[in-house]
Amino acid sequence: MRLVILGTLAVTFAVVCTVAFLVSLAEADTIAQRQASEVHEVERTAALLNERTRQLIGMLELVSAQLPMKSLDNYGALLALLEQRPLLTSAFDTVYFASRDGRMRIAHDERGFRPTEVSLHDRAYFNEVLFTGRPVISEPIMGRLSGEPVVVFSVPVFSEDRVAGVFGGGIRIRSHPLLSGLQGLADHTYKLNDASDQLVVVTDSQANIVWHPDALKVGRGIDQEPAVAALMPDWTKAGGPINARGTSFSVSDHIGAYAGMATANWIVWRLQSKASILEPIHHARWKALKAGALVTTILTLGLAAVLWWLLAPLRVLQSRASKMFDSEIKIEDGWPRPVGEIGELGFLMQQVLREKAAIDQQADVKSAQLLSVLEAAPIAILLTRNRCFELVSPAACRILRRTEAELIGQLARVIYFSNWEYEQLGPVVSEAFANHREFEGELEFIRGDQTTFWGRLIGRPVSWTDASAGTIWTVFDISEEKRERAALEWKANHDALTGLANRAALIRELERHIEIRNLSQPSALLLMDLDRFKPVNDAYGHAAGDAVLKGIALTLVSCVRGGDLVARLGGDEFAILLRDCTTEVAMRVAKSICDSVKNQKVPWNGVNLEVGISVGVAPLFEDLKAVPEWMACADQACYSVKSAIRGTVALYKHSIN
Repeated sequence: MRLVILGTLAVTFAVVCTVAFLVSLAEADTIAQRQASEVHEVERTAALLNERTRQLIGMLELVSAQLPMKSLDNYGALLALLEQRPLLTSAFDTVYFASRDGRMRIAHDERGFRPTEVSLHDRAYFNEVLFTGRPVISEPIMGRLSGEPVVVFSVPVFSEDRVAGVFGGGIRIRSHPLLSGLQGLADHTYKLNDASDQLVVVTDSQANIVWHPDALKVGRGIDQEPAVAALMPDWTKAGGPINARGTSFSVSDHIGAYAGMATANWIVWRLQSKASILEPIHHARWKALKAGALVTTILTLGLAAVLWWLLAPLRVLQSRASKMFDSEIKIEDGWPRPVGEIGELGFLMQQVLREKAAIDQQADVKSAQLLSVLEAAPIAILLTRNRCFELVSPAACRILRRTEAELIGQLARVIYFSNWEYEQLGPVVSEAFANHREFEGELEFIRGDQTTFWGRLIGRPVSWTDASAGTIWTVFDISEEKRERAALEWKANHDALTGLANRAALIRELERHIEIRNLSQPSALLLMDLDRFKPVNDAYGHAAGDAVLKGIALTLVSCVRGGDLVARLGGDEFAILLRDCTTEVAMRVAKSICDSVKNQKVPWNGVNLEVGISVGVAPLFEDLKAVPEWMACADQACYSVKSAIRGTVALYKHSIN
């Protein structure tokens, strides 16, 4: 069915593209031919109108030369002359003569010759004739004699090389024979905006309509005809040429041409809608598409029949393939005949089934062996892929106190105590695997019963080249080992009797403090020695001395901040590192320690044991370079107290050599 649909779409696409291409060529050729025809027609129309206007001007010039120059103000003389010119009065709707002051001396219209007092001194065409001494054709104006839109043809009347008056004639635009040829064309073509056939318009150089099929638009601006008005900016931009040679144009949904009339400074415009021109081609296009649809339908049905016959073996293959893993059907049964490509495909699928059966048998053996190894392994073994458990050993279930069903398919996150540690683990493992190294680390895990334990986690990929194959993990419970290491570490850094930091821990901290010291936040070292401690030992025994040392340790810790380090150096010697502490504050702390120890009483077998303490204070000077030097300064200050007044505080006096 997909082949039939694809074939149908291909044929349909080819038919549509072919028809569209041929129609586009035909449309382009038709438009080009019609534009050439319009250019020819507009040139012919413009030439005809130009010749007619030239003839009218010539008639006026001929008669004006015969006017009685000495009797231009004499109505009778003018009447006698003009009555002998019936051709002139028949050629114009109105004929007039006006003297230089603009007064009409005689006029003729449908009512005959008569004198009139009409003045033309305010008419632009009249003043232009007087000024230039040349014939002038006016723009469309409202006639003062006829009361209708007219165009006035005017020529000068000379007397002794001077314009003595103006002789002219007017034609009624809506009815004069000058434009009768255009009227005959427009009677059956106008209404361009209503999908019409053609429009002919005549305008003057000032964009006024001289002639229009709609008489109501005559004498108005070109904005009354939007189709022509859209062309005026390009005509004006070109300099407003009055060129007798036709110029074609294409605007919006119309084509056409225009040509000028030099005699009257008029432009003839011809427009025709593209829709009317292309209508026959569009009809032909739909006929071609219908024929193509019929051909496509026939080809589709033929293609469907052929494919149904050719693909019958494929349906057999599809039916057998859907039951390919049905163990009740023999591998050799149900396949299409071993003929052609489909038959070969069926044979290959039989081969695949045979090889798969052999592989499955081997896989079952290996799977049984792997399960035996996992059950016998004393360590936790887990296989993850995409961060989910796919295989877990019985030992892993015992260590994690979860069943296999509770782990398989779950995110590995469920066995980690800290979500932050789990998130940090990913990049570290990825980096190790990228360098072909196993990952090994110690992390805290959580069991199914919500108890926790420390485990050593070791991981390596199933395949170094295929990350999607998964990761094999082993987990060892090292909780006891972790506790033993922690105890050893604590013993290595603390005094067994008092629980304070020992000398080694103090020295390491002093070294680090010197290395990273910040002189803007000074520090101080206090070195202390108990007073009257030996008599307590001698009189009451070492157990009593130990009780006193424990009490002193508690007192020292209570006198300093949590961030300060209190240490027992050995015997009855103690030290305190005051971090970020000025000398003045260190002295106050030292005096507070002296007072607290002095007031301390340790009960022992009914007796209150009392001791004192001497304190030496050594600030961390800028030129102090090593721990022994710093401790020697504090020891020197403490010794000065022991030599003078015990139970007090002394500050090491530093001098710069």
